[in-house]
Amino acid sequence: MVSLRDDELMWTYLPQWLIQDGQVDELAAGSSLLATAVAASCREVMPVGGSRSAGVVRAELGADGYWYDVTGMAGAVGDVLTDRGDGRSVRVGSEFLLTSGALRFTARTTDFFVDEVVGSMVTARCSLEVVADYEGDAFDLLGFRQDWSVESVQIERRVLNKHMIKGLNGRVVAGGRAGDRMRKWADDPAVAPESTAAETTMRYVVDLRLLRPKGQQP
Repeated sequence: MVSLRDDELMWTYLPQWLIQDGQVDELAAGSSLLATAVAASCREVMPVGGSRSAGVVRAELGADGYWYDVTGMAGAVGDVLTDRGDGRSVRVGSEFLLTSGALRFTARTTDFFVDEVVGSMVTARCSLEVVADYEGDAFDLLGFRQDWSVESVQIERRVLNKHMIKGLNGRVVAGGRAGDRMRKWADDPAVAPESTAAETTMRYVVDLRLLRPKGQQP
């Protein structure tokens, strides 16, 4: 496990379509990602006892990709809803704001609920992902947009499974190499010679460092 200060690096997934529709430029080491929120997709959320301090710990790296334990203060909790197909919505998870030191995330759960965490310290086992602008606008995440520098870029390919609902699912079959660069359309699995879009997906993974305002100390 690798312990990080809140100004150090976090491997964060970036959906390919954000590049393809021009919402995010093709990024490389040295680029900036400004006014951008980061989501934490949580496998579990546990209350923290004692005096454990806020922070981020890299917990897993393997077939499931990059996962972190984020310890911080949980804010207001809302519902994650999905359409049942008959015009009515059903609750499938929770969404809450998670502050860990200088880092701010919108945390999301699926298939379990965390109504009781409001105002308490928690540790969330999660995978990190850049939030699209429209999501930030819809969920009023203005205060959770932060400025980041891009330290490195990787391209990660996955074999999908029948339960695939988003790019973070599936099994990693080709991890990235530090120094990969983004290619707006050439990275599309649909045109990759070794696979088809029906069988594989790809995600960019960017190594982010929080950019602090001038004069602000860690």
